[in-house]
Amino acid sequence: MKETPANKERDFLMLQVIHAFLLHNTKGRQALQLIWRSIPDVYITREEMAGQYEEVVTARYMTDIWNFYSDIVEDCSSPKPRSLQHYCRVIIRTALSDNRQLYEGIDKLKLPSKMQSFLKLEE
Repeated sequence: MKETPANKERDFLMLQVIHAFLLHNTKGRQALQLIWRSIPDVYITREEMAGQYEEVVTARYMTDIWNFYSDIVEDCSSPKPRSLQHYCRVIIRTALSDNRQLYEGIDKLKLPSKMQSFLKLEE
């Protein structure tokens, strides 16, 4: 496969999953959840991950890593696009970040508390 910036980004995301899995702690799990809540990327599929690492990780270990990942990101069974709600969160957070108002700006939007929690990646 030709190496492209997109492929490098996907590889990096998969390595983050493996790293969080190897940490075996709550902070690694929480960090991975925050990453996937804040990016627009399509979920990694089991086939994509296995194809990338099948030569260096046993099938059993890959199953454990996949179970860890799928538990964190929930609906990742197919490479379908993320929800419109998720893309809206990413766009709003990006706009706030570009204006250096990411966290404080969410409160200034005067949105319902549930929406604010969603934008703050709490949900």
